[in-house]
Amino acid sequence: MADGPSQIRMAGELPPLLLGATWDAWARYESAINHVYDDFPLWGICAYDRRVASPHVLADVARTHPRLIRPDGVRESTGVYTDPASYLAECRPTASTTW
Repeated sequence: MADGPSQIRMAGELPPLLLGATWDAWARYESAINHVYDDFPLWGICAYDRRVASPHVLADVARTHPRLIRPDGVRESTGVYTDPASYLAECRPTASTTW
């Protein structure tokens, strides 16, 4: 980052199709980037539509993101954030698991 940007901002959103059978791979990615980007001045926001995402997806989102932003703009701790080393060491469902 020497002489580069002082702030990196990114936003991401997954199409609803990826919230199904391939979700576990995305959840693991969401957890891993919390460590991968530690050394960068990164500000990121991940958008998940609560009307479309299933309860198990939203539970993983809370565990892989330290904070949530409510529709009114208030930021709050998820209260269940799990550090990447612990989250990635867990036995997770396979892609063939039906939710």
